[in-house]
Amino acid sequence: MNMQELLQKRAKAIKAQEEIMSKAAGGLTAEMEKNFNDLQQEINECDRQIKMLEQVDENAKKNYGGSVFGNSGPAVHIDPVKDGAKDNGGFKSLGEVLHAIKYGDKKGRLENLKAQNTADGASGGYLIPEQFSDELLMVGEKRSLIRPFALVIPAGEYPDAPINMPALDYTVGNEGGVTVKWIEEGEEKPESNASFRNVELKPKEVAGFITVTDTLLRNAPASSTIFGQLLSNAIVRAEDRAFINGNGIGKPLGFATNGNGGKLVVQRETAGKVTTNDVANMMAAFPPEDIPDSIFLASSTILADLIKLQDASGRFVFVQGDLTKGIPTTLMGMPLFLTGMNASRGNTGDLQLVNLKKYLIKDGSGIYISMSEHVKFT
Repeated sequence: MNMQELLQKRAKAIKAQEEIMSKAAGGLTAEMEKNFNDLQQEINECDRQIKMLEQVDENAKKNYGGSVFGNSGPAVHIDPVKDGAKDNGGFKSLGEVLHAIKYGDKKGRLENLKAQNTADGASGGYLIPEQFSDELLMVGEKRSLIRPFALVIPAGEYPDAPINMPALDYTVGNEGGVTVKWIEEGEEKPESNASFRNVELKPKEVAGFITVTDTLLRNAPASSTIFGQLLSNAIVRAEDRAFINGNGIGKPLGFATNGNGGKLVVQRETAGKVTTNDVANMMAAFPPEDIPDSIFLASSTILADLIKLQDASGRFVFVQGDLTKGIPTTLMGMPLFLTGMNASRGNTGDLQLVNLKKYLIKDGSGIYISMSEHVKFT
C-alpha cells in the first residue's frame, strides 16, 4: 500500500470514528465501542506503515537524493563544486557589509566589492560577497515555489551574458525532424535530418527599495537577520510571480502566459467549478512521459472544490499532507501546491499541471546594494 492509500485509509477511519461519536449522544453501546476500538487499531496500523514509508523515503534521499513516494525531489542544479570556503570579502556578516556601505570602511574592504561592478560604487552599488549572497539565495530557495523543481543553470564566469543552447524542435508537424519507420532486413533506411531551434536566455534585472533607520544599521547582527529575511522573501516572491506570469518583457517569461507555446487548455465540464473529471482530463491531455515529474499548482480560491473531489469509488483524490513530516499535499497522487499567483477560481489557470524540469532558469550576477540619504535616491 502506497502513501496516498494509507493516508486515505487513515482519514476514512477517523471519519468513521467521528460518525460513531456523533451518534453516541445517549452513551456508547458495546457494539459502538468495539467498532471505535477496531477503527483505532486500523489507524495505529496506518501510522506504523506511514512511519516505515517515511523511513524508507529518508533512506532513499540520503542514498540518491530522490523521493520514493513523492515527486517533490530537489532541483536539477548544474553547479560545479567550488574549492575552499566562499569569499566573504573580509566581512563577518551581511550586517557588517551594510554598515560599511553606509558609514564607510577604514579597512578598505569595499574597494574590492566596487571593483567587481562596472558602475561606480556610490551609484551602481556594491556586490555583496559571494558567501552572503549565496546564503540569501539558499534561504529564499527553501521558500521558493518554482526554483526547487526547475532546471537551474548557475551564473558561471560571465554571469550576465546571454546564453544560447540548441534544442530539438518538437512544434506541431516537426517532431524533431526524425523519421521513424519499421523496415525489413536489407531495406533502405529512411532519411532523417534533426531539426533544431535556438533557445536564448537573456539576463533580466529586478530591483527593490527599502527605507531603514540609522539605529538598525548600527546594529550589525540585527540588521543581518532583518535584511536577510526581507531580501530573501522579496527575491522569492519576485521570481515566483515572474516564473508563472511574467510576460518576458524586462522579466522572465512565465509558463502560464500566452507566450508559452507548449501550454494546453482543458475545457471544464461546468464553468467556474473543478470536478474530478476535469482533473482526469488534464492528466489525459498531458504528455504521459512527463507525469512522473509533474506537480499541480492551484489557486487558493479553488481549495474548497479540491477538498470535495472523489473518485468513482468514493475515495478522496485530495489528500492533505503534513509539512512537519515532509509529506506533500497531493491531488490524484501528485504533489499539489496552493499559490496566490494562479488565476482566481473560474479563470484559465486556476489549476495547472506542470513539469517544471522543462523550465529553464539562468542565474545572473549576485546581489548589489547601494545606500543614500537622498529622497530621490530611487
